[in-house]
Amino acid sequence: MTETNSHKSKKFRDMFIKMAPTFKNFVLHRFDDMEEFKHFTLAAIIDKKKSISNRFDRDTKDLSEEQKQEYFDWNSEDYFMVEDVFTQISLRSFIVILFSYIDDGMNTLCNAVYSDKAIYQKKKGLEKFNVKYTDMQGKGIIRAKLYLEKVIGCNLHTEKKPWGEIETLRKIRNAIVHKDGNANDSLKKDSNFKHHLNDGKFKLENHDKILIEPEYLDYILPQVREYFGGIELK
Repeated sequence: MTETNSHKSKKFRDMFIKMAPTFKNFVLHRFDDMEEFKHFTLAAIIDKKKSISNRFDRDTKDLSEEQKQEYFDWNSEDYFMVEDVFTQISLRSFIVILFSYIDDGMNTLCNAVYSDKAIYQKKKGLEKFNVKYTDMQGKGIIRAKLYLEKVIGCNLHTEKKPWGEIETLRKIRNAIVHKDGNANDSLKKDSNFKHHLNDGKFKLENHDKILIEPEYLDYILPQVREYFGGIELK
């Protein structure tokens, strides 16, 4: 016996399809965009350096070494702008944007799992679920983490390295946004940050000023993708 249209319609209405995995894929796709933006950022820095270097070679090809040094002294502002201003502003901007994507991605997942749970409870005739992540104490990714783990029961694998790197990234972002790029004691004591200082992904100028190397961008993006890819949603 075939099902009547009304039975089919009711069966369809009773189906529960989780939307959270779709939103997770959307969040991951945004980090693909950041990968493209990373290539754009690093290529722009390289092109600018090449442009100035080519101009230097062209303008000084017939000069003596002493004259070349004099030329460089007179035009050193261009080199300073590229090495110390343009490059650092570009790399810092990338980090700030990346962390905003992480923050927004965590909140997006919070909203998605809330919607799924609320719909499921309603369909099953269970007690109404109305606890949103904005009802939790704290802010940013720490609040989202608390909500997803404690309220929803997701496994975020925060004991693994990628989450630790995201927390370090948060401290670096805060130093850029709130401290003009100066590292506070908490960041200086951070084990990940100290490791990256040792392997050259960062430098500290005058003991406090964070200088970011392009290698950090190549390192942190895969860590972020690994973290979000490993989240087990309920």
